[in-house]
Amino acid sequence: MLPDGFVDLPALVFADDPGWIPEEPASVQKAFSAHNAWFQQGEAAAFCSPGSARVAAFFQPELRVEDRRVAFFGYWCSAGDGGDAELFAQAEAWARDRGAQDVYGPINFTTYGHYRIRLSVESDEATTFPDEPHNPTTWPGILEEAGYSLDQQYLTQTGLGAMGLVVAQMKRPVVDQLLSEGYRVESFTHADWMDRLRELHGIIDAVFGANFAYSPLSWPTFEAKCGEGFIRRADPEVSTACYGPDGSLAGFFLVYPHYGALVCQGAGADRAPTGDLDFATHWPQLKDRPWRAAIAKTVGVNPAHRGKGVMAALTGGIFERGAERYPHWYGAMIRQGNLSSNYARGNTTGERWYGLYRKRLD
Repeated sequence: MLPDGFVDLPALVFADDPGWIPEEPASVQKAFSAHNAWFQQGEAAAFCSPGSARVAAFFQPELRVEDRRVAFFGYWCSAGDGGDAELFAQAEAWARDRGAQDVYGPINFTTYGHYRIRLSVESDEATTFPDEPHNPTTWPGILEEAGYSLDQQYLTQTGLGAMGLVVAQMKRPVVDQLLSEGYRVESFTHADWMDRLRELHGIIDAVFGANFAYSPLSWPTFEAKCGEGFIRRADPEVSTACYGPDGSLAGFFLVYPHYGALVCQGAGADRAPTGDLDFATHWPQLKDRPWRAAIAKTVGVNPAHRGKGVMAALTGGIFERGAERYPHWYGAMIRQGNLSSNYARGNTTGERWYGLYRKRLD
């Protein structure tokens, strides 16, 4: 049971912000209910000062970061009136009672959910895309006042545009060599994804296991989070898969239209809930607009096929398929230091930065 005011607070804080993508109260309620399989392995607690601030705390007994027991804080929202300190103290006490040595956040349950806060954007007119953090510029300072320090940074590279195709052509010799070895590079349709869902679950730990605070997903949880409701947002023609000579999935790169204009608060009565986004339904509403952008966000290479040029083939594939469809490109939410950020470095027009914060409890 969530405390009074918990689901109502974001609408109050962002009431005058047309760029905010509204949170769906029913989805929040469901996330904290018995319908969420995460509670089979973890605990959560929620704290709220109605009209002022809210925060939730999450703990999984088996989860470690740097060999230390950790808790997460998430669903954090603040009106900036000083009401956060007491709530963070309560959440930290709850985490400490369960043996946590560090608290990281914002992370909603796990890093499969929403996490991070935005530190900067490339311009005042920047449009938020689904699943991107959106918050006042004062929020990092509130965390620092509460004793948290910036621990991880993430980057979105914006405005790659036609240069993406140029860079893809530079990588062509590597891709040609890969193809000569029997690899195939094709569009990754929604049907392809669903047909490969079991295979994806089998390799997903190896593909993403090195990610920060990665938590393995059981098959039922993976199927629920990454099944039809997940893949239907992706562009089935521009998203790209690479298959090995034996037909196994060597890697994939999912691309999404920038749906921001359809789901932000400024869309008014015609706004589409983010949970309802579907490429077949919503791409027709975007395709004739003068400003169109692609979000290149979810990419993975099977470790069994690394070092062969699969990443170059995937990246070249999405630009070759999507160059005419999308004048603008976003390389989204790349962890600082990840080699994938090198692909577009020097060929972008702007950057957005996000942060993940940490506080030691011991």
